[in-house]
Amino acid sequence: MAHAWADLTAQLQDALPKANKLASSDGQLNAFTTTNAVKETTTFGIKAAGSDNTITATINNGKCEIGTGKASDCAFVLSALPEQWSEFFKQTPVAPYQSYWSVNQKVQGCRLLAADLHVLELLSSTRPDLHSLRHLLTFYPSVLGACSA
Repeated sequence: MAHAWADLTAQLQDALPKANKLASSDGQLNAFTTTNAVKETTTFGIKAAGSDNTITATINNGKCEIGTGKASDCAFVLSALPEQWSEFFKQTPVAPYQSYWSVNQKVQGCRLLAADLHVLELLSSTRPDLHSLRHLLTFYPSVLGACSA
């Protein structure tokens, strides 16, 4: 029997409208989406390892829309084991599950997948213009977790 979190879209589908509403009112996220840092529409996602069903965030100048799609629709995808997403999306996650970046560093099974190696280089960079993108990557799963509770 498959783990309940093997398909993130099934687990989080009902949370998407609320997540979109919260995303539209997040000041730091809005500051990022309205800057020159967003040069073209970009989609990234999160998914459970072994599944192509993906929760997506599409960013364009002035907007972030959270929805569902396939990993192939995304510039990059954060992938983790179903058990890890289950811990990550708890109402009060325990360490290291409060942040994808912490999970990625401390727990086996997390991966950053990208079709373009340049994307991986940018995401591993510490350049200041990526601060807001990192905020989005932290905000995105946290909001979905709060909305699904």
